[in-house]
Amino acid sequence: VKYYGSYFSRKSNTLWLILEYCASGSVIDLMLSMNRTFSEIEVATIIEMILKGLVDIHKKNLIHRDIKGANILLSEDGTAKIADFGVGVHLINEKNRNSKKGSPYWMSPQVALKSDYDSKTDIWSLGITCIEMIEGEPPYSQLKPRCVIEKIGRNPPIAEELINPDFHTDAFIDFVKNC
Repeated sequence: VKYYGSYFSRKSNTLWLILEYCASGSVIDLMLSMNRTFSEIEVATIIEMILKGLVDIHKKNLIHRDIKGANILLSEDGTAKIADFGVGVHLINEKNRNSKKGSPYWMSPQVALKSDYDSKTDIWSLGITCIEMIEGEPPYSQLKPRCVIEKIGRNPPIAEELINPDFHTDAFIDFVKNC
C-alpha cells in the first residue's frame, strides 16, 4: 500500500498516516461481507499479487513478519496489496532477526522459537494465509494465542491438516506444503 505522508496532531497527540485508499478493504473484510471463503482460483489470484510484493520487499532486505488476510488489502479493481508494516524488520539489523513479533496463528516456527529467521518466514505466513482464505480461519484458531505459539514451536501445522483436504486440489495442497 502506498504511503503518502504523515501528520502529527499536537492537539490529540495522535500520528495520522496517509495511505493509498483500498476500497474493498482486507481479504477478511471481503470474505465476511460475502459470507463465504475464497475459491482456489481466487486465492491463487490474490497470492500471485502478494508474492510480487514480497519479492520487492525481500529484495530490499525487509521482512513483513505479519502476512495474514487482515493485512492484505484490495483496491477497487481487485489489486491485492500488502499493508501494515508495523512489525516489519530490516534484515541487516541483526538484533531484530530473532524477536518474536507478528500474529501468533500465522507465525513461523522460527519466529515462535525466537531463532534466527529470514524472509522465508513471510512465505510460511503466506501459506497459512492461503489456508485462512480457503477455510475461513488459520490452523489452531480454536486455541488461545499463547498455546498456538507453543504448539507451532513444537508441532507446526502442515498442509495435510487442512480441515477439508478432500475439497482441495493436489496443486493447492502442494503449494501450501511448499510454503
